[in-house]
Amino acid sequence: MSDNIDQLYLSYRAEEDRLLLRIITVHGVEVHLWLTRRFVQALWESLREFVESDRHVVSQREPQARAAVLAFQHEQALAESKFTKHKKSNEIDTRMARDTPLLAAELKVEERAADLRRLRFAERGGASVLIAVNLRLAHSLCKLLRDSVATADWGLELSLTDEAVALAAGHGPN
Repeated sequence: MSDNIDQLYLSYRAEEDRLLLRIITVHGVEVHLWLTRRFVQALWESLREFVESDRHVVSQREPQARAAVLAFQHEQALAESKFTKHKKSNEIDTRMARDTPLLAAELKVEERAADLRRLRFAERGGASVLIAVNLRLAHSLCKLLRDSVATADWGLELSLTDEAVALAAGHGPN
């Protein structure tokens, strides 16, 4: 997928016990991916490592300072993201979409720059989807994953760092 991402949607589908990730490009092409619990764990670790590797975070010597910077960046990225606007189905060009969602079984992460990763979601021995993710999009995807996993009730603990989550939630140390 060479188009820039316009919108991401992530929802839990109980009948499949999977998350459905819908990616819509700026040109209106839509791709669907099934994400299993196991795959979400791998994706989360990759996203967590990416956002925690930001130069502003790693330049802090104290763990509390790293967590505070990470929490601030997370809040700022989420404030700049739009989570409520959905495209109408007649605005989406599905000419490249498959009949069934791709079942993501393998994740390959490529570092393109300090603030850019390429994620390849691939079926076992089959098709794949490649997306570019900057830090802001990574933070947004973290939020979507955290919200959807809570709905799925899979018992996964998705946190960037305990300190960052507490600070981001406004429950910093007293």
